[in-house]
Amino acid sequence: LTPCDMGKPTPIELPPPSPEKDATREDIRKTLDEARMAGRRLQHSVQLPLLASGSVMATAGIGPFVIIIVAPELIGERLIPWLLHPAILHPALLCAHFGLWLACVGILPTDRKKQYVSAAVVMVVAAVGCAVEAFRAMRWWRQLGTCTPADDVCVRTSAIYVCWKLLTFGTLFVCIARIGILFARRTRPRSMRLKLIRAYRTLLWQHGIVISSSMILFAALVGVRTDSAEFGYLVRSLIHLAILLVAAPDRAIVNVHAWLAARSQASVSAAAVGALLGGRTVADTLVLARATFCAVSMEALEFGHLTMERISNRQARLERHGVAKRVSLGKCDAFCSHSWSDNAGAKWRALQKWRDDFKNQNRGREPTIWLDKLCIDQSNIEASLECLPVFLAGCQSLLLLVGPTYLQRLWCLIEVLTFLEMGGDPSRVHVLPLDDTTKLEELNVDVQSAQCSNPEDADRLRAMIDASMGDVAQFNERIRELLFTKFTEPLNSRFPSPIRSPIRTAHRASSDSSSRTKGSFFCRAAPITPLSSEISGGGL
Repeated sequence: LTPCDMGKPTPIELPPPSPEKDATREDIRKTLDEARMAGRRLQHSVQLPLLASGSVMATAGIGPFVIIIVAPELIGERLIPWLLHPAILHPALLCAHFGLWLACVGILPTDRKKQYVSAAVVMVVAAVGCAVEAFRAMRWWRQLGTCTPADDVCVRTSAIYVCWKLLTFGTLFVCIARIGILFARRTRPRSMRLKLIRAYRTLLWQHGIVISSSMILFAALVGVRTDSAEFGYLVRSLIHLAILLVAAPDRAIVNVHAWLAARSQASVSAAAVGALLGGRTVADTLVLARATFCAVSMEALEFGHLTMERISNRQARLERHGVAKRVSLGKCDAFCSHSWSDNAGAKWRALQKWRDDFKNQNRGREPTIWLDKLCIDQSNIEASLECLPVFLAGCQSLLLLVGPTYLQRLWCLIEVLTFLEMGGDPSRVHVLPLDDTTKLEELNVDVQSAQCSNPEDADRLRAMIDASMGDVAQFNERIRELLFTKFTEPLNSRFPSPIRSPIRTAHRASSDSSSRTKGSFFCRAAPITPLSSEISGGGL
């Protein structure tokens, strides 16, 4: 064991690996490569249909009219009246509006570049619309000035059209301002996507309501014939609003993403792990993880290491250097997953009980654990997030210190998912209730309400879940199923022995994967006999 240097990653000369260690690293590399490929397949399955159809619809709807304005000679004088006919104009505008909508919806929460491109396109289209509506408002204002007081139809028609164009100009300007604020504030990716969709959705609603109300007012004051342009505007606005009622709600967007993801051949859970790697390659992630992978001997662990006491970066670095030791992947006995908001004394007692059981089953050997406070650089959370799959795969088992706030912490839920997807056998997940009041019916998993101490971490983790799973209900169900199984299994089966590598165990069992459902990483639990509503943690 060597002291763990948690500074900036520098090239480290590692000794030649033994065949066993090399096999573990190759298994991890293979799993990460598969996760990365699953993420790409899922991204293509969800993004391409929406982006392609949205781009085609927007181009078909806007393109001819842009050509009429910029280069009318390319179309010819005979075709221009035909293109401006209401039977062609209104469907084309509907295609343009909802083509841009599909393009915005098709962007995944983790794709920052496409979010900025889409936001810029919406701003440009809205700016062009502002210019057109301002020109039309001025034209109708001039026409209003030419109307005689006795000509009620001319006055009412011009006044209604002036109000309509001004209101439309205002809605477009507000949309531009909202998107401009997103750019100015450098909004985080997931929030950027959500606010962009909401801004454009609001614009579509306002646009439909303004047109329909204007045409209803026109029909009441002036009258509308079925062959008039106003009747075409009214029909278009009603169809516009009907489409919004069906397609615009957030639930509809989630369902579309989930349906497209289900048609993909990729595992959504593997794609979630692939999204954790961020922009790093698998090789770079492995190099960084190997250089910073540490473990703490339970013999050196102190009660203060489990408290939320704030310490300076220098003190934290010295503490890590003295307690955490760099080890090879696969040589850490357990990854300790816990919530810092839970009682430190209860966590200490649960860990000491687990330590005693471990020593009894392993001839007195002290266990080693991976503890975030001592094994990662808290000032460089982003790099640690990208290495998390490797850290979890490098541990033989996963300890869940389940207290009152455990399921409210987003990091804890992500750790469970990642351990299982990286090849960890569910039998190697050990649930340690921190008190005797933990009840089975209180195991409520809701990733939407789970929180992180760092808002940027929460945004990135939720973006990863949204991008890979489409519907967070899948994520909640998988974690809930595992915890339900672990809380109801016999106590003497929670510490299987001897400990084996989770990666190699998972690959040996891959031939039996036909019993699993596609995209799922553990089998359905067998029917469980009813237990007492309270589950005792004393046997742990």
